[in-house]
Amino acid sequence: MSESIPFLKCPPALADCELAGNVGFDPLNLARNQEQMFEYREAEIKHARLAMLVGVLRCLALCILIRSLVVHSYSSCLLLL
Repeated sequence: MSESIPFLKCPPALADCELAGNVGFDPLNLARNQEQMFEYREAEIKHARLAMLVGVLRCLALCILIRSLVVHSYSSCLLLL
């Protein structure tokens, strides 16, 4: 039985796997064998890293945009004086 979902069987690809945090969670049974499961794991890690990078770049872009708007509005106020 799966530790994550007690009423489902643990998929065969996860039954004898020695990955950290493996509790047998694959309710759709996408990984047919361990090789495919490792491919999915690598793809998930790559996508997570890409998502974190996009989040950081978004924050940096907003900071740069806000600073440029603040500096531009401040300098235009000085020109009016």
